[in-house]
Amino acid sequence: MVYVDGMQGIIKHPRTIQWLYVLITKYGNRSIMLVKGCLELLLVFINYKEDTNSHLVVKAVFSVDAKHGKTPWSGFMAILKEGTSNAESFLYSITLINRICVTLNLK
Repeated sequence: MVYVDGMQGIIKHPRTIQWLYVLITKYGNRSIMLVKGCLELLLVFINYKEDTNSHLVVKAVFSVDAKHGKTPWSGFMAILKEGTSNAESFLYSITLINRICVTLNLK
């Protein structure tokens, strides 16, 4: 299990998760390091408590995409469309989606 100081605070404030996803959707093509960092943080968040945190990430994704009138998961799909031009972001996106699917039994 990964332990990050303050993780309980993030769990109690879903706007933080929404903010990370907004950064991914806004800067996906322009700031590789920012997107990579956001994806890493979301992975750490999911690994902390897979059962509950995956649900929180899904709610955040749906909330942000609905607010902006986009298809759910469009931020991650944009990264996947880029393919291997940014291999690390691609790998982190795939890993994040897989972890969420396994937790939610969406095989």
